Amino acid sequence: MRDSKSNRIGLLAVSRHEYFTLIICTIISLSFLFANDNPRVYGLRAAIVDVWAGVLQQISGFRSGEELQQELARTRMRASELLLENSRLQQARVENEFLRSMLEFKRETGYTLLTASVIGRDEDQLVRSITIDVGTRDGVRKDLPVIVPEGIVGRVARAGQNSAVVQLLIDHNFHVACKIRESRVDGILAYEGGDYNLLTQVIKNAPVQVGETVVTSKISSIFPPELPVGRVVEIHSDPSTLFQTIKVQPFVEVERLELVFVMLDGNSTGAAQ
Repeated sequence: MRDSKSNRIGLLAVSRHEYFTLIICTIISLSFLFANDNPRVYGLRAAIVDVWAGVLQQISGFRSGEELQQELARTRMRASELLLENSRLQQARVENEFLRSMLEFKRETGYTLLTASVIGRDEDQLVRSITIDVGTRDGVRKDLPVIVPEGIVGRVARAGQNSAVVQLLIDHNFHVACKIRESRVDGILAYEGGDYNLLTQVIKNAPVQVGETVVTSKISSIFPPELPVGRVVEIHSDPSTLFQTIKVQPFVEVERLELVFVMLDGNSTGAAQ
């Protein structure tokens, strides 16, 4: 056993000595080769240089694991920054389109509109309202209509000097005279809970169809006529009464309101809606 182990150590020592001798001889041979001006040797020397340059180029291309991890981290950070920048640009585009549509609506309508930002919300189920950043100093007063391009939002319920409270069309105490545009049927819009309004006082034999558009009526003393309100989604007829009840889905999503218009020259008289 000891002899076998000694033989392996001797072979290993000899192998290392031979490798060292081979390296020395190779270096000396290359030195003579590069010092020789013979044309054939010159060509061989050029080939060796090319091969060695390629090897060095490949070696220089390798990076340590730590460098690769750092580069990967930088790449991920840059990707995150680009995603955030893209998100900001998309948000800016949406906001610009929204503001452009609001400005176009304000320019095209024949009414004097005051732009207001929503600065507060009352989420009470009995009293549904928003607070806006304009008040009496801007010409706002009680019962002025509040609208957006999609349709009516509500009415000014209370006005302070610098802000005002707007009663929403989804408030239980909100009522407005409306009509169905296509069938020309009149009714009273009220809120009974959930996501819909109800158009009541519609005569039973009125030819109302699902999908028709509900707009404000000229009977209203607060809202000008023909302002969009919502769309008919269901029709219920009670045999015990002379009227049918129309379920209306409002056009305006009050939870998403950010900017609104106060109609400074609406039909407001302080009377019933």
